[in-house]
Amino acid sequence: MNGIHHRSLLLALTLAALAALGTFSSASLASSSAGGNSAPSNARLAGPEKTAIRYTASYIDERFGPVECIGVHQTNSVKYPGTETSGGRDKFKCKSTVAKTLLTGTSPEEVLTFGPSGQAWNSDYFAVAFSLAVPAISGTGLTSKNGKAYSAIIYY
Repeated sequence: MNGIHHRSLLLALTLAALAALGTFSSASLASSSAGGNSAPSNARLAGPEKTAIRYTASYIDERFGPVECIGVHQTNSVKYPGTETSGGRDKFKCKSTVAKTLLTGTSPEEVLTFGPSGQAWNSDYFAVAFSLAVPAISGTGLTSKNGKAYSAIIYY
């Protein structure tokens, strides 16, 4: 066998082996600089990961007095990321547990600010679920018209 035929046979066997292994395809020859795209045409970008966990908490708040709170702890990997023990946000409503009694330390329709620039606040969700004191980064709320409840969204 002469050298040219030997090289041709070796090249043919190499290409056949690569094709059999699936490592050689026309897609791998496409040029990305020429605008080629080997991604599937129905591929979609993944949206943000989201969680929502409902909770309840009853306690005597140092500012508002005895309250019962119902809320949801939410995470969104883009808007308010979080892990099992930090981050995310609480969206909740608390009401006075004493019949016909206004919340203490506040007035009807009062705007509430939470976090370092407002009222100090720890998450009810993290306290109930993990016995952790996770402080607020920021948040706002509003007391009800009758002054017996308040709702808020607070970020951690």
